[in-house]
This record gives sequence, C-alpha cells and structure tokens, in this order.
Amino acid sequence: MPTIETVQSAPDGRVLGVNPRRLLELPYFLLTNQPLNEVTMAANQSSSPVVMSANADGPIQIVSFAHQKTGAALTFLQIQDGQNLRGLMNGAVHIDTLFGSGQQPYRLPEALYLDASRALVTSFIDISGSSNAVRFAANAQRFTSCKVHKGIEAIQKRLAERKYISVPYWYTLDNGPVTLAASATSNQTITIAQDHHFQLYQLSAVSTGAFNIDIIDAIRGESMIDAPQGTSYGVSSNLIFGSANFPFKFHERRLFQAGQKILITLTDRTGAPNTVYLTFGGCALASRLWR
Repeated sequence: MPTIETVQSAPDGRVLGVNPRRLLELPYFLLTNQPLNEVTMAANQSSSPVVMSANADGPIQIVSFAHQKTGAALTFLQIQDGQNLRGLMNGAVHIDTLFGSGQQPYRLPEALYLDASRALVTSFIDISGSSNAVRFAANAQRFTSCKVHKGIEAIQKRLAERKYISVPYWYTLDNGPVTLAASATSNQTITIAQDHHFQLYQLSAVSTGAFNIDIIDAIRGESMIDAPQGTSYGVSSNLIFGSANFPFKFHERRLFQAGQKILITLTDRTGAPNTVYLTFGGCALASRLWR
C-alpha cells in the first residue's frame, strides 16, 4: 500500500484534490543484477549467490515476491545489514512456500526496506534432479524523495554497524525438510535465534502427501491448536497451512522469545513415505535495539 495518501480530504469527507507528494512514490521491481534475470543450477546443485541491488535513485520497500522456475528448488535469502550480510531465514526453504507468481505474489509478513545501493542476496538449491532455472522478482515501492532529520548523520553512522530493528523473517524446521515413514509420527523443533524475538504471522507448506500437525509453544507448554479439557491433537495441515500464493495468515501475530523452541509433531496420513517442507513467516525483532 502507498504510505502517502493519493487523495487529500477535508475533515468532513470532501475531496480537496490529489496530493502531489504521491508522485514521490513509484512502483519498482527489484531483479537480479545478472543479464536476463535467470539463475541456473545443475541437477541437485546450488547456484552461486545472486545479488539484487537497489539503484541509487532512492530507497525501496519490498512488499511481495514472484517467480518462474523449471523445477523444484530451495531458496535462501540475505540482506545487507550495515557492513555485513544478514540471513532472513534459519535455513533454506522450499521455493513454493515463499515465492508466488505474477498473478498471485507472496505478500511479505512485513515490508522489507532497502536503502539505495543496498542489496537483497538470494541463492537456490535444485531438488528436482534435473537442470533448473529460476527467474525471481521482488515487487516494491521506490521513494524518490525523503525528508532528512537534522540528526540523521549520527543515526546513519550508528546504523552502519547494525541497521535493522525489525525485518521479515522465515523459520523452517531445525533439521530442514523431514521425510515421514508411512503412517509414522515425527517430533521436530524450531529454535528461535538468540539475537531476536520472532512474531509468527503466516504459514505455508509443501509436501508429497497429506499429514497432521500439532504446534506447541515450549515455554508455555501449550499447543496453538486447542481442544476440549486442555488437550491438543494434530489437525490436517490443509486446515492451517497455505501455499506461497495463499499463505495461511493469523488474525493476531504470535510472539516467540529469543532462544525458545517451537515443538512440531507431524503424522503421515498417506500410508507411504511423505516429505514435508514447512515455512513459518513473520518478523524478527532485535532483542536489543542498541549495542
């Protein structure tokens, strides 16, 4: 959504006119720096890290992801955070849990801000067993003019060390994808990093078959899926997990503190081996704002 309202209105609702400041915000598409915007991989191999740099015309705010591909793959995203690269996920996630299409892009759980000349860095891992190619676009807004606070120089110097207080972030299982034996149950964990808290907002998954899932907050010792008399049980993943095109979104975000664990119980319902990829989307909140 635009951060500057297009139409100026009076308190009584009358339209006064179009806000000329709205011209300072433009649609922007952040693409890979290499020609033709295509990242290639050999079968079961990784691509080299691919840089996607915002140009010098102004900062951008990424709001959604879209892609095309020739086969299944995993992806790992990073950003420039001050002088360093910072991961936006705890491990590589399935591309179909994170990147939508042009018709149905994946909406980020929180917009990602990049200063001019900063970059998003992505890499891909083929899991199709064949040569693979991915085209990726981050859909954004570009700001062509910014108001500068009189103390901005000191703030920017401090941010050169660490820029972000809050960023979109994605968690997958600590052990990555899990293959369930036929009709078997597997207990897995997600461990929140020590340097941030995590607000969970949306869920997406890819699997080779149906499965049940229970999600337990380890600190509270309670499931996110309540049942009568204080009990809990696994429910069909199709009820609470979406896809990259339509991730399941909570009405309220759920906060998990730095260092805590989320316990995941998965049960196969197919009667055959079942490989499951989970992606928990939300935002990472710095556990300390300043160091």
